[in-house]
Amino acid sequence: MNKAKLCFGLMVMVAVLAACGGTDTDDDKIVVVESFLSASNNQNWDEASEYLADDVVFETPTGETTGLDVWLKSVQADGGGNIRQDANKFSVDGMSARWEMIVSFSDLEFPAIGVAVVENGRI
Repeated sequence: MNKAKLCFGLMVMVAVLAACGGTDTDDDKIVVVESFLSASNNQNWDEASEYLADDVVFETPTGETTGLDVWLKSVQADGGGNIRQDANKFSVDGMSARWEMIVSFSDLEFPAIGVAVVENGRI
């Protein structure tokens, strides 16, 4: 996966889960997203994957990646592309956590929005 595709994969993240009825508080959801982003920024893919459900779906302008194993293989193969996501302005609406961020890699830097469904401690 090239850097641009990975960047878009992390730029706008929507996770869709099959299960329903999680018990996470709004604060729990934000902690899960912050922890995932921190692990991703540090290219700690094992830790990052702990915050993702097995059936996670990443939807991006360039396509869709379905499944934890597929996502993990793609970021490990590319080395994560040295992408950094500096997130802020978190909010929660029901099961969805939203945040604003500045995404940077190489000499590029741009604003982005992330969205994730968080349930039972996983995206």
